[in-house]
Amino acid sequence: ANVVEVRRRVVQRAWTRRHRHMHPRNVYRDRPMDWEGMMARHPALEAHWKPVRPGSDRKKFDWNSYEATVALAKALFLDDFGVQWNLPEGHLCPSLPNRINYVHWIEDLLQLAGIWQKGHTEQPVVGIDVGCGANCVYALLGTSIHGWSFVAVDVDDGALKAAKSIVDQNPHLKPLVEVRDARKSIHYLQGESVLQSALLPGEEATFTMCNPPFFATGDEAGLNPKTDFGGTMQEMVCLGGEEKFVKTMVMESLELKTRVHWFTTMVGKKKTLKSVRKLLHALNVPGLRTTEFVQGRTHRWGIAWSFKEGVYSAMKPLRNDSNAPGSKRRQEQPDSSRKKSSLPVLHD
Repeated sequence: ANVVEVRRRVVQRAWTRRHRHMHPRNVYRDRPMDWEGMMARHPALEAHWKPVRPGSDRKKFDWNSYEATVALAKALFLDDFGVQWNLPEGHLCPSLPNRINYVHWIEDLLQLAGIWQKGHTEQPVVGIDVGCGANCVYALLGTSIHGWSFVAVDVDDGALKAAKSIVDQNPHLKPLVEVRDARKSIHYLQGESVLQSALLPGEEATFTMCNPPFFATGDEAGLNPKTDFGGTMQEMVCLGGEEKFVKTMVMESLELKTRVHWFTTMVGKKKTLKSVRKLLHALNVPGLRTTEFVQGRTHRWGIAWSFKEGVYSAMKPLRNDSNAPGSKRRQEQPDSSRKKSSLPVLHD
């Protein structure tokens, strides 16, 4: 028994150290994977444990297998969020811990603005997921964790069909999630196919979020040797890559500044973060926040901008998690891009 307890503590310390940069409220931050329990509940996972090397008795999860990552996501959705989830073959499989970091960051932004406080706010929150894909991950997490309402928007037939199927499988979430075809919008027909086509005429939203197509070409999209989370061309590639996609969102947000409180997006390249931040400065956007999402060796960045948040409110610390288990808040540093601007940009 003592040996088992010692081993458990070693695993716990190693896990916490490796995932210390996760959001403090992320359910996976201080909780190692219970592989034995998960395989007992989900026998399909056992097939994805492979020897660490040929002939070895030691095994590890096959992160390089698309089928393995889908099976794991399916198990985690059910065990931790009570969500029945499936994914058509080839579509992008989300890494739940990383996506949860983004959802909790949205929560921080809403608390900063005084819009929403979990357990204390009756004001409805409506999020727009721009490009929900077949996995519909943000709507599922946002409704399951916080009870927010979501509009999950896409322009691909396969993605829309799959997302609607997932929502239909979860009657407890169905009243909170609308899957919307943006191609029906007049703005899409006019070529404004990102934010403008996501909202109905006169519709308001608390926030938008987006996991944009990262790549400009199919060849560029095939250069991830570490893991296999899949992804169709529609999900992974767009003309001009993520930088052009996000800058289009920024320009369209100028027309929606009174209808959305926080515009946000994730980006996969730091140079995109810098370029978009520069554009937001040039446009004199008053509220601007950036952050980094870290999951294992994977780094992504978040950008949020608001026309409703003033200069001083945007400089406030986002969250008070000093009492969270094992948390050590990184000190907020002045952003170097502020040398030529008085606008606030904080890295949380």
